[in-house]
Amino acid sequence: LLVDEFQDISQGRADLLNALKAQHADARIFAVGDDWQSIYRFSGSDIRLMRNIGTEFGGTFAGTCGIHQTVDLGRTFRSVDRVAQPARSFVLKNPAQITKTVITADSATAPAIRVAYSSPGRSSAILQQALEDIRSIMIREGGTASSVLLLGRYRHFRPKNLPMLEGAHPGLSITFKTIHASKGLEADHVIILDVGTGRHGFPSEIPDDPVLDLVLPEPEKFPHAEERRLFYVALTRAKKTVTILAPEDRRSSFVRELVENAEYGVIELGGLSTQTHHVCPACSGRLIPIRSGRGRLRFACAIVVLCSCSRRFPACPTCTDGWLVERKGRFGRFLGCVNYPGCKGRQQGNPVSAS
Repeated sequence: LLVDEFQDISQGRADLLNALKAQHADARIFAVGDDWQSIYRFSGSDIRLMRNIGTEFGGTFAGTCGIHQTVDLGRTFRSVDRVAQPARSFVLKNPAQITKTVITADSATAPAIRVAYSSPGRSSAILQQALEDIRSIMIREGGTASSVLLLGRYRHFRPKNLPMLEGAHPGLSITFKTIHASKGLEADHVIILDVGTGRHGFPSEIPDDPVLDLVLPEPEKFPHAEERRLFYVALTRAKKTVTILAPEDRRSSFVRELVENAEYGVIELGGLSTQTHHVCPACSGRLIPIRSGRGRLRFACAIVVLCSCSRRFPACPTCTDGWLVERKGRFGRFLGCVNYPGCKGRQQGNPVSAS
């Protein structure tokens, strides 16, 4: 008896399988599934049936029940390591999930999961900036086309200007799906929309209907267990990068967990940067401003950080939004402001330093 998508099995289907199995003494069940992707409790799927597969479906041998064998299919041919490994760590924070080794077919030299913050009324502009950054990656890699999957926890997160986005970003094939509908799909780049708190947040804060709870499988004890698996599914639709768009004033618990734990290797892109795009002299990437504890700006290269060279550029001592690059004058090399001649800030020293 061959069963695919075994993580979605319900009690009724399990009873049917056991009834079929009982008709033949030599019948065996061959099941393929991933408990990390069990996201359909609302339709009756019961993740405990897979976790307890030996007890529920195992055979009997030499007086011992529950005999079964598990083969770990740990190799993934989709996501690079810097998507797959952080996603693995994230889903396994729930100790009830089955521990599996993940082996990726491709690796990245830099962080591949990014968080970009938006302020009220600016979410559309942040999405446009995220798409622009993806197109820059595509061009830098020498490509002429990339697929982008926009994911929303709910259908109403679908951008109203979706038909216009492809025209604004040539070379990008852009589609929208709810995360549930995206299961089994993939794209070069994934953008997860509006990952915030609230009733329609992620994790969702909509309580289950008490009447439905009477017929659905028993809820899990781990907080937001299924929502965590749903977020894992969203992350692992991506081959190359994941960009998480989050409202700055109501970051979800998932976003806070990702950015506050270094093990995930997630970088923050901040909100909308200034209209002028400063260019990193190390890699020609776009620099983003980061405000220090004392309120001064320094600029860090989003592309350099993604390229893992970890460069940091000193802020201009004169103006409020400039940064220093190496220049050559009559008396040798010095550090001068990128806003020259509007700003003549300068100093001696190394133009870039490793963080």
